[in-house]
Amino acid sequence: MSIAELEQLIESIAAEVARRDAESAERATPPKLDESEIVQVLAFELKRHRKQKDEVFNPFA
Repeated sequence: MSIAELEQLIESIAAEVARRDAESAERATPPKLDESEIVQVLAFELKRHRKQKDEVFNPFA
């Protein structure tokens, strides 16, 4: 999976979380997912993916 694809995935997930949050607010129920936590996890995974990609494609690093 390329970095651009991961970034697009993060944006899609953030949009879905925002949509679900809006729906939850309309129903007056607390959201099941915390958007800030999801964003933190995805950002960490993106950094980890980039590091692994550098290690795989740059054996002299």
